[in-house]
Amino acid sequence: MRSSGCRSWLSQITDHAYRGVGPPGRLGRRRRHPHLPLSGTWRGRDTIVDDFLGTVGTALEPGSKVALEVTNVLTVGDQVIAEWTSRATARGGAAYYNRNIAIFTVRDGKVAAVREYTDTQHAAHVLFGQQ
Repeated sequence: MRSSGCRSWLSQITDHAYRGVGPPGRLGRRRRHPHLPLSGTWRGRDTIVDDFLGTVGTALEPGSKVALEVTNVLTVGDQVIAEWTSRATARGGAAYYNRNIAIFTVRDGKVAAVREYTDTQHAAHVLFGQQ
């Protein structure tokens, strides 16, 4: 997942960034969900890239790419709310389509935190073969 297309985006993440994916609640205190590898909490740019993006990469058809379409962006102070759709081909050929929203905290021009919300049940089914 560390392709040249990602490098400019990755350079915009602070070394100590925080990323949480999953349902609302005490997201900042949770670790990984045992049944959904992409739901959990990651701290630090390298952990986000290697563990979170790396896990997503293993669920995709080899050589396929993720297409993101940003559909809405709102900015208030150091908070940016983005909404987007994700399209990809899962390992085995299933089409993956999901809607996402995230709240980004920006400090000194770089992303310091991300709280992302997505349909984790759909991701578990399509990307990880769970019923």
